[in-house]
Amino acid sequence: MTMKVVKVLIVGESPAELFLLSQHLEKRGGQCQFVSSNKEAAELFSKQPFDLVLCSARLMDIHMLTSSVAGSLASLYCSDTGEANCWWVPTILHGEKCLGAPPLRPSEFVKTLSQVMGDVSSLERARAITVSS
Repeated sequence: MTMKVVKVLIVGESPAELFLLSQHLEKRGGQCQFVSSNKEAAELFSKQPFDLVLCSARLMDIHMLTSSVAGSLASLYCSDTGEANCWWVPTILHGEKCLGAPPLRPSEFVKTLSQVMGDVSSLERARAITVSS
């Protein structure tokens, strides 16, 4: 059985901004697509499903994007640049809003991404087994 490709939507001012992150995801089975605004991301998300959405905090007006992702099976993380590092805030996990969730340090975020990538693949395998039974 083949592993499911995890569809990742990356929202940032430029693809170069999150290039290393996209490489990390692609090495683990992710298929990344870039857009440069939250409005563009919300429109694209409404047309095709994504498993994971990663958004730069520098982009304003995230309400339209969170409204699109909420209620789906996808997860949304937003970056928050601190004094020394880029932290990632879980905003929506598997379609449910995460009010008050603590931000993740870069090392914690890498572990979380690996888990999310594995969760999506496991869920897809479980669905395939259920359908074939």
